[in-house]
Amino acid sequence: MLAVGRLVNQKNFSFLISEFKNSKNNLEIDIVGSGPDKENLLAQAKKNNVNINFLGNLNNNELLNLYQDYKFFISTSLFEGNPKSLLEAMGSGCVVFGSNINNHSEIITDNVNGFLFEIKNNYLFKKFELTSKNDKVLSKISKNSYKFISDVFSLDKSIDLFYSDFDKTLSK
Repeated sequence: MLAVGRLVNQKNFSFLISEFKNSKNNLEIDIVGSGPDKENLLAQAKKNNVNINFLGNLNNNELLNLYQDYKFFISTSLFEGNPKSLLEAMGSGCVVFGSNINNHSEIITDNVNGFLFEIKNNYLFKKFELTSKNDKVLSKISKNSYKFISDVFSLDKSIDLFYSDFDKTLSK
């Protein structure tokens, strides 16, 4: 599974590690990003028997290619502005799990184009366990996720919105 973000409290990677404790042989978590919490997160992962890899920073093209290698993307953020990595993961066909915060719930419709979870003990783990082995559901979620991004956030849609706003501004 893949997660992306600065290694700081806001991204809540400590919660991600605690949710998957004692899963070392069954699961590997890769995190793209850097930050001051790396050493604490490494220690927590070791203590909780979680197989975690810190991939460092990647440029955007490398990151967009990397999403293709993953089935699951998880965001455990406590708050977000515009969750770009979540949008990129969805546009790459990843099955996304996002913490149930405002900016995630504006994008993810639970059980339709991704999964929302509460930031409470075992909520993410249980949801992941219930859904991660159902290939039919995962395929549907992945397709819905990709379609949602194409329909709402495509370059053509962005250009249309820009020109519409531009026309409104000029007509005043």
